[in-house]
Amino acid sequence: MNSLQDQLDNVLNVAREYTTNIEQYAKEHVTDAPGDVERELKLRLQNFKTRVNDQISALEQSILRQAPKENEPDYEERKRQYKEFLSGVMAGLRKLTDMMKGLFANLTDAICQIVQWIVEKLPTIVPCIVMLFEKVIFPLLDRKYNVK
Repeated sequence: MNSLQDQLDNVLNVAREYTTNIEQYAKEHVTDAPGDVERELKLRLQNFKTRVNDQISALEQSILRQAPKENEPDYEERKRQYKEFLSGVMAGLRKLTDMMKGLFANLTDAICQIVQWIVEKLPTIVPCIVMLFEKVIFPLLDRKYNVK
């Protein structure tokens, strides 16, 4: 079970890493062509989505591998315990998946906003990017998802 919690924590750590990377890139490229910035930010977001989806798939496979085998001693009891375990784990996994979908949607909106600010040549763009991430994006990553 610790391994599952470690994998879950790793998904969140990767999310923080990619989100920070996206924010940093946006802050460092505010004077670049808007189309170039948009393409790069969308590419980074797609890479982030792919990485998280791969991690969640690996987590699901780890969960399935813990299912008892019919030839194991105490199969019926282990099967009952696994069903209880599965119920809790899947609820946590659904919450994590929903949170990631929300994060991806918010990052997509943030990218559109940043590109718009670049087009408008907003003089306070870097502080606005920082505030956008601090107030809207990073709070989504502060939730805890535990495997029970």
